Amino acid sequence: MNPQDLLSILHVAEKLKCNTRHCDTSSGRRESVAEHSWRMSLMAMLVADEFPEADMNKVIRMCLIHDLGEAFTGDIPTFLKTDENVAREDEFFDLWVATFPSPAREEFQDLLYEMGEQETVESKIYKSLDKLEAVIQHDESSLDSWLPLEYDLQLTYATETVAFSEYLTRLKEEVDAWTRRKIAEEGGRKEAVGYTIVHEGRGNMRVRLHMKKIDEWQSDLIKYDIKTLSGVSDVVIYESTAGVSIRYSCPREDVIRKLNSLDPASLITVRNFLDENRDNEEKLGLDEFRKRKLDADLKRRMRIRVVTEAAADMIMPTPVQALYHLYQLITLRNM
Repeated sequence: MNPQDLLSILHVAEKLKCNTRHCDTSSGRRESVAEHSWRMSLMAMLVADEFPEADMNKVIRMCLIHDLGEAFTGDIPTFLKTDENVAREDEFFDLWVATFPSPAREEFQDLLYEMGEQETVESKIYKSLDKLEAVIQHDESSLDSWLPLEYDLQLTYATETVAFSEYLTRLKEEVDAWTRRKIAEEGGRKEAVGYTIVHEGRGNMRVRLHMKKIDEWQSDLIKYDIKTLSGVSDVVIYESTAGVSIRYSCPREDVIRKLNSLDPASLITVRNFLDENRDNEEKLGLDEFRKRKLDADLKRRMRIRVVTEAAADMIMPTPVQALYHLYQLITLRNM
């Protein structure tokens, strides 16, 4: 491969160092997509002796390239990812690979096809390691960073995928035991925001959250969180009565799952911290933004980007990143 082609591919791949995943590391920062792919590859190398019938060098190559499509789309957690998201990521990846010189183009295309078909032992090992690494990383992160739905997801994620292998099944059982110890030792299960479905017509759900009221800033985040679900066309929040009206065409269970993932209580701590640090605007990077004279269209596009980033981070809050983006969301909403 000539140097120009190599550098071009590496430049795109570098985005995986920048794009973060949902999970935290043990030090409390958000992990990158590249870190996830690296440790999957290390896992494949370490378990090679358990699969004498497999081409583990191929498995390692699968691990290294499997998330390169996220250089274009970013990472979306499995419990939020839709078929549309998957198709978009695959499309970008395929179009990019088609620009590679031979023989790299054919190798990538063959690997991607095999990974997608999930028929060979190598592709099954890769897929199992993909899910197992995510579960392991969650066990290494603080329980404070878990969403309520993840307590169950930790114990079910990857179970079917590893079933083809006795060794990987035993590994999953060991990780599950670790998960249960972690929950017991770190204070038990965190509950989601409670809610009651008070009325539901065809394609319309009225919900009452078990809160005295919803603050305006909280309302925006809840509304955005629900609207990210494919099939939800409208969400109306009634702040004073903690009511939510949801118009949807997707399966009702999907809406319930989204409601179960809400955790506004964790956002209250973030807001309190911000109230105590409002003089810190320059450090938060907003001072220069305010001073700039921007045309209306540019302001609108920047506001959409900021709100999108903020809401995405608020779904899965972590201390530093959440503070920065939530402050942006509150400040720029009324530009």
